Amino acid sequence: EIQYDIYVKTINIEGLTMAGIARRQLLPAAIGYKASLASSITSILEAGGDAEVEKGVLARVTKALTSFNANLEKLEKAIAKAAGTSGARKQAAAYRDLVFTAMAKLREDADLLETLVDADYWPMPTYSELLFNV
Repeated sequence: EIQYDIYVKTINIEGLTMAGIARRQLLPAAIGYKASLASSITSILEAGGDAEVEKGVLARVTKALTSFNANLEKLEKAIAKAAGTSGARKQAAAYRDLVFTAMAKLREDADLLETLVDADYWPMPTYSELLFNV
């Protein structure tokens, strides 16, 4: 029972932290970058230029952002559902099956957005910055 409780508390804290960072930092950063891209496309088109490359990037960012937002909502629902599960063993299984899985999917989306969003917008250090600037 104690090990289940420790496991539940650990995954709950990780899930809440991940959801908080995603909602307060990563989502606004990606939205800001998307708005900047849209503005750039408008400026290019008004100047009579070709904005096909920018449109492609905007489409990829939009797709990734849509998936990110959906998986963020799934994570938040999974945390709430797992927290409402009674019994230590059942609750631990709910955190493993629901929350941990939702965290992995959100992480995949965050990793993709990190590669798409300009570094000036991205609020977190990249993997390369963590590896090589230590």
